[in-house]
Amino acid sequence: MGALRRSFLIFLSGLALGTGYGFFVHRDELFPYWPLRNAALALTVPVQTPADNPAAEAKREYFAAFPAHADAVMVGDSITELARFDAMFPGLKVVNQGISGDTTVGLLGRLKEIKQTKAKAIALMFGLNDFATYRQRVADVTDRYMRAVKDLKTPDKLRTRSVDAADAILTGNQRQNSRSE
Repeated sequence: MGALRRSFLIFLSGLALGTGYGFFVHRDELFPYWPLRNAALALTVPVQTPADNPAAEAKREYFAAFPAHADAVMVGDSITELARFDAMFPGLKVVNQGISGDTTVGLLGRLKEIKQTKAKAIALMFGLNDFATYRQRVADVTDRYMRAVKDLKTPDKLRTRSVDAADAILTGNQRQNSRSE
C-alpha cells in the first residue's frame, strides 16, 4: 500500500509542477499541453510514403500515355497543378505536369515523361509534400532533387524552385531573414 501511495504523490507532484510551469512560463495555459499533443501526434500519425498516393500514380500513367510537345513544361505538386500557365504565358505552348501530392520520389519516377515533351524550358517546383506530408529528411529530398536536376539539365533549359531551405541548398544562395528582430 505504501508504494501505491508514493506513486500517487509523485503523480500529483508532477501535475502540480506541470501546471505551475504552464501558468508561469506560457501564461496562456495552465498546463503545457503542447508537448503532450506533439508527442501523441508523433506516436499516432503514421509516416506515409509517396507510394500511398494512387491519384498521383494515375496522373503519371496519363502523362506517359499521352505525351505532349511544348515550349515549356511545368512540373511540380498541387501548387503547379492548379496554376493557369496558359493565362500566365499567352502565346507559349505550356504543358502543366503538376500532380497534387507529388514528391521528389514521384519526380524521379517520371523523368522520361518530362523529357518526352521536348520542351525548350523545364520548370520544377517540389519540396513541400516531401517535408510537410511525408516528413522526409532534408538530405534525402535534396539528393533526389539533385539527381533529377542532373538528369534533366541542359544549358539554359531548367529552372528550379522549391521551399526556401531546399532552394538555398540547390542554388548555393543563403536567403537573408527579412523579419525584423
